[in-house]
Amino acid sequence: PPSLWRRRTKVSSAAVFLLLFALSLHLLPCRGGFVPPHTPQHCAAPRQAAASQGLAHLRGRGMASTRAEAKANAKGKLDVEGAKGKEERTILRADGTTGTYVRPKGDTSIVSQVAPKEMGKASRIGLVWRSVKVFYAATRLFGDYKLVTIRQDRLHEDDEDGRNEIWDYAHERNARFLYSKFVGLEGLWVKLGQYLSSRADFMPEPFIKHLGKCQDSIPSRPWADVKAQIEREFGKPLEEMFQSVGEEPIACASIAQVHKAVLADGTHVVIKVQHDNVGQRLLQDLKNLETIGNTVRRLEPDFDMSPAIREWAGEVPNELDFVVEGKSLSRVERNLRPSADLDPSDPLWFDVTFPRVVPGHISAKVMVMTFIDGVKVDDLAALDAIGADRQEVIRAVTRAYAQQIFVDGFYSADPHPGNIMVGRASKRPVLLDFGLTKELTEEVRMSFSRLLVAAAEKDVQGVLESLDGVGLRLRTDVPFDGALLMQYFFRDAKPREEAMKEREERQANNRRRAADARKNVYVG
Repeated sequence: PPSLWRRRTKVSSAAVFLLLFALSLHLLPCRGGFVPPHTPQHCAAPRQAAASQGLAHLRGRGMASTRAEAKANAKGKLDVEGAKGKEERTILRADGTTGTYVRPKGDTSIVSQVAPKEMGKASRIGLVWRSVKVFYAATRLFGDYKLVTIRQDRLHEDDEDGRNEIWDYAHERNARFLYSKFVGLEGLWVKLGQYLSSRADFMPEPFIKHLGKCQDSIPSRPWADVKAQIEREFGKPLEEMFQSVGEEPIACASIAQVHKAVLADGTHVVIKVQHDNVGQRLLQDLKNLETIGNTVRRLEPDFDMSPAIREWAGEVPNELDFVVEGKSLSRVERNLRPSADLDPSDPLWFDVTFPRVVPGHISAKVMVMTFIDGVKVDDLAALDAIGADRQEVIRAVTRAYAQQIFVDGFYSADPHPGNIMVGRASKRPVLLDFGLTKELTEEVRMSFSRLLVAAAEKDVQGVLESLDGVGLRLRTDVPFDGALLMQYFFRDAKPREEAMKEREERQANNRRRAADARKNVYVG
């Protein structure tokens, strides 16, 4: 009955919520600052000691243990003796700024800085309440799908229509719920929505439809706050730098929003302005996401998201420094420029466009770039209206990313449709937003290349060896896992329309067989 279903949902949600909230207690403020280490003795340390030490590893790597390290932390960099085997990583300070931390290679810890003692009590309470809302959303989503699984298991094994109806309704319900929560929370959760909406290979259709609105339809910040941010970063009044600035943003995303403007020399540009205090929320969201992943792994061992979360969370903080993004944009443009200079008849030729950073108009939180008028790559009506060749657009974007990944080893890791346009005048793809990038070693690039070749040739052993080279190591004591993976790898992929048609035919056959079976039972 519906009443029993609602009661079970509430009870299960409450139980899992309490578990998640208990795991999140390390986020509560203590005397050492907002984000203390996991070791209890640090929470008892004086506030002054915690503030001076500066860096805290969110995954329990400890704090600076010497006065020299504490001084280095205050400058935003921790010096480690012996550079061999070390690498620099971006850190997040509580005020939203970034610094550099040198750590051993392969260490996937999420690194942050302890909030200064000046952080107000209201700010801490607000961040704790934000954690409560995050864990409530995660609990409801997990509990809902858990109960849907139980419910569909009780159906008759031949009732495929009933199962599909249950899952379709659950996907639609939860996609709407998740979108509303992501938009309300903003920050990292909007970026997660963007990522999930771009993964049509495994996400259900309702999630693609609803979370796709996270790509550029996020509520914007007030113009007064945006103007103050620009003037604070550049140290001069807005009127001295620009002839005019549009107060209404043309796009708003998880970390920044974009405004059209005209420079003093008449050049049409866009201003990308980082949201105020986004660093604090992003810092907390990374830890919350890691807690959720670890909890789900304990409750559902076959559904382990923690490696992907650690990989993703290790790169997201780089998006908070627009100077780094500007350098990444210039690097990718230089790498792809030779391909555009080839003869168009060359199989390796492709041509994509990039906005360019205006010299002298970039800081950690504000970046001014040349304006390119275009349409979204997934707006098919607009593409047809400007006369763009869809096949040529697909070919250029695919070759551009193949060049970045397999040849250069440095690529934009956030290629959702909101970050790809097609120029109205040039009809060429325009690649945007290089805040999230990834660099691959030559060994990994070669393994990815061998993986594609082995898959095309249906070389099972070659695929397994290539997967090991890219970091996906299968358990040798469970060969059945490898067999299932190979079966999935070499499945027959079909267009969505054809697959849906076959599904409907299969359902019709099942209904016909069920009717015949009931008829035979009745006659007998």
